Amino acid sequence: MRAPPLQRPEADSEGDRLPVRVPLRRTAMPRVCVIVAVRAELAPFARILEPGRGLPPIPRHYPALAGSLGGIQILVLAGGVGSTRSAEAAGEVIHEWRPDWLIAGGAGGGLQPGLEIGVLVAADTVHHPSGERFEPSGPVCDAIGVRVGAMYCSDRVMITADEKRRAGREHNPGALVVEMETAGIARECIRRQVRWSALRGISDRVEDSLPLDFNRLRDPDGDLPTGRVALSAMAQPSSIPGLIRLGQGAGVAARAVASAMRHWIPTAGAALE
Repeated sequence: MRAPPLQRPEADSEGDRLPVRVPLRRTAMPRVCVIVAVRAELAPFARILEPGRGLPPIPRHYPALAGSLGGIQILVLAGGVGSTRSAEAAGEVIHEWRPDWLIAGGAGGGLQPGLEIGVLVAADTVHHPSGERFEPSGPVCDAIGVRVGAMYCSDRVMITADEKRRAGREHNPGALVVEMETAGIARECIRRQVRWSALRGISDRVEDSLPLDFNRLRDPDGDLPTGRVALSAMAQPSSIPGLIRLGQGAGVAARAVASAMRHWIPTAGAALE
């Protein structure tokens, strides 16, 4: 699989980002970084990573795992919830670890009927509420069973099924999944001239409303502290079964993403030029 040329944004008359070709730095052993949102999404990667030799230090302040897959150095890092946190994590990892390719991974909510929990979606476009549109400059996962299409990177957690339906039908027609980090990662990769891609697993269907209003629990940086979620669940015991189901769905999604990357990264990473 040959990766498309790296892209840098330019502005057209309507303010969209348009790609131009720029060179890619290469290392003797390719380096790939996967950024997920939360620590729990790291666990499936611990089972698939092989020991790596000569790995550079892991960036500080972030839960992370390092190893290799098929001769490619891998760093998997939990950067936090939301585009602000993900952009900060991407900037730090690019500066300290110097990856050749950065992948936005983890869970997302389904926006279309028929996308069941655990289905994988690879982005060919990422839309942001600001009107920005990003096209991946790295390989797009085309493994069997992976749906390829648009992602919507929201600035807030979509709580109700009606909200998700409207997002996939009216605001972003045809978008398959909603998540909250990819736009921040894309902006930082474009600015620093690093290839990027996105692969998400469905953790909750478009028909599923979430058990709590997570937007009210986010901290000033946009992150979602687990302590706040736990306290809110204790205050609203009826939310606990839904939280358990959501956690199970997120686990299924994280395992599906890690399993796909186990095969995709060595193949696509070896083709980077």
